[in-house]
Amino acid sequence: MSQAHRETEPEVSSWNGPNRRQLLGGIAAGALVIGFSSVTRGWVTSAQAATGSNPMFADVPELDGTLVFTEDALTANSRDTGNIFHERPHAVLRPGSVKDIRKMIRFCGAHDIKVAPRGLQGKSDLDSPQLGGSFMGGGLVQGGLAIEMRWLNKIHSIGPDGAVVDAGLQWDDLIRAAYDKGLTPPAITGYTQLTVGGTIAYGGYPTWSTNRGGSQADRVQWIEVVTGTGEFKRCSPSENSDLFHAVLGGQGQFGVMTRAKLDLVPAKQMARTYLLTYPQTTTFDTKAFFKDFRILLDRNEFSFVTQLNPPATVTPFTIAANIFYDQGSEPDTAHLLRDLSISPEAVPFSDKPYLDLIFSVDQGYDTFKAMLDWDNKIHPWSTLFIPDDKVEQFFDAVLPTLTTRDLGGTGFLITWPSLRADYKRPLVRVPDNGKWVWLFGLTTDSDAPAPDTAYVTEMLARNRRLWEKAVELGGMVEPECPPDLTSAEWQKHYAPVWSKFSAWKRKFDPDHILTPGPGIF
Repeated sequence: MSQAHRETEPEVSSWNGPNRRQLLGGIAAGALVIGFSSVTRGWVTSAQAATGSNPMFADVPELDGTLVFTEDALTANSRDTGNIFHERPHAVLRPGSVKDIRKMIRFCGAHDIKVAPRGLQGKSDLDSPQLGGSFMGGGLVQGGLAIEMRWLNKIHSIGPDGAVVDAGLQWDDLIRAAYDKGLTPPAITGYTQLTVGGTIAYGGYPTWSTNRGGSQADRVQWIEVVTGTGEFKRCSPSENSDLFHAVLGGQGQFGVMTRAKLDLVPAKQMARTYLLTYPQTTTFDTKAFFKDFRILLDRNEFSFVTQLNPPATVTPFTIAANIFYDQGSEPDTAHLLRDLSISPEAVPFSDKPYLDLIFSVDQGYDTFKAMLDWDNKIHPWSTLFIPDDKVEQFFDAVLPTLTTRDLGGTGFLITWPSLRADYKRPLVRVPDNGKWVWLFGLTTDSDAPAPDTAYVTEMLARNRRLWEKAVELGGMVEPECPPDLTSAEWQKHYAPVWSKFSAWKRKFDPDHILTPGPGIF
């Protein structure tokens, strides 16, 4: 492939929505952004320009999509799933092509306007508000430009060598389309109604498909990116490799991912789940729990092993040992559960089609959203990585402090181990010692949707205490659900690769306009 082709974005638009004329017809007259005033540091609408109240402004570029600042659009992009921090953009780009993103990033760079690409959590038609997937304001931007990536959502190809998809595509749509061809992504998160670009930008941890193989970012073959200077580049481990490694796990600091080629593997027809329950009497038997956990992991006979307690209960703890199989080759229970502290005959199991298991977390949250106004609750989630040799110590210190208030009515406590050596992307940070890395997560939800300052303060303080304990033991935070970290604390998080991180920022986003939400710089 020639250099010229690599550096030029595809001429074929990824636009799946209405065309520009149709979309304009659905927006109130005068609500379209047509320029930016360096005097007022604000966007200028067609209505404002008609009054002559903003005589000096720079025209925005001609776009295939639209640039709007209707009340609905700004409000929808001022919050994320956490519903804790609220930052209101001044305009929203609904791109009709990759060229739109290039043009607007260049425009924003010239006028010192911050830019944040927005992923998507949950299902939403193109006329409905979107809920971003971050939890602590990482995808928000105050007074700048929000880019709704959901408008670029096409599957370009699916085959045994992988899937080429737009970054705004949601994983569940890819999973279904791939399964129709007997394939599946090897790395699947518990909740799948998230955009491809959104999870890869944070790493994407496959808590619902495998304990091996690293993150979703480790299963990316190449990506296409618009940098903070508006350049378009295709990159891979052998082509523009520095940008490739910067974007995967880089929290949106270096570019806007627009397309990716992802690994696919053959899919099985069925899934069996064994539930090993460890009740708590006066104290939790940490030793027996983790001994069995490690036996199951080290044998590498299950597809994935995790711990996920029932909603809103801290105990009992249950290990879910899952194995994918084809009909006619049912798992051997006695063999799989040999030599554990629980007799195989005492372990219940259930069988279901592969996709039913893969989408089981989605089904639970869809129910919460439909019946409990889940989207409008506060979600102060905490997700941490604990080193292999300290996980028992962490559990013994933390579990006695947790109550059902730490989960809320629909929250879970999850423990998910993964093979440390499989993490290859430099910015996807996990503890660097031991065979396994242990993810500890609290998907805390408030009981009511109303704002509650005292509750937020309490839970953010709890998250910081948990993070401090993890760091004390050599652990670290999963970047999508951090406590409110300072720039200095982020530097410590990235300490072994901080020199690269900061150098890449200077190279790919020298004006520091991209994704200010995490507060890394």
